[in-house]
Amino acid sequence: MKNSFKRVLSILISVVLLIGSVLIYSNLIKTAYEEAKAQKSELISKEKQYDDMQNIVNQTQNLFSFYQDSAQAQNSISAILPVNSAVPQAVYQISGIAAKNGLRLQTIGSKELAITPSLIPSLIKGVGTLRFSGQLAGSYESFKSFMLDMESNARLFNFSSLKLEKYGGSTGANSLNYNFEIDAYYQTQ
Repeated sequence: MKNSFKRVLSILISVVLLIGSVLIYSNLIKTAYEEAKAQKSELISKEKQYDDMQNIVNQTQNLFSFYQDSAQAQNSISAILPVNSAVPQAVYQISGIAAKNGLRLQTIGSKELAITPSLIPSLIKGVGTLRFSGQLAGSYESFKSFMLDMESNARLFNFSSLKLEKYGGSTGANSLNYNFEIDAYYQTQ
């Protein structure tokens, strides 16, 4: 074989390999590259969508915990300052605290006082006042404990007047009568 034939043959083989590589690139590699590119963009899109959904879930959980805390705060405020007069509950609390401290509740009555208007009527309606008046009998130590328990009670109570009298009964020299007026407050609607 002559050198010139070898050169032409090597050029021809190079051209055939070049054309083959262009055909392989255009038919196989280019389509696989386009598919990989489409899958990568879809993966990026789904990752962004996942991150967005995760942010929404986190914000929802934060809002849920905020409103749950708000509901707990509202329940606490409603225990201190009920949304209506709740006279039976207030009488039950006064009589229960008296009994717990060894006092006898002899009489109790209630009346509603005027509603205190709010400084910001668009946000807060006003505060109503119930005045409970009655008479307790028992020792001074028991009454002191009664006052401390009324002070630390969940509902807001305020002694507006108190009068002590010596008890005329036969239960003992330490017994006193306590004529009281207690104000209980509530939210108006």
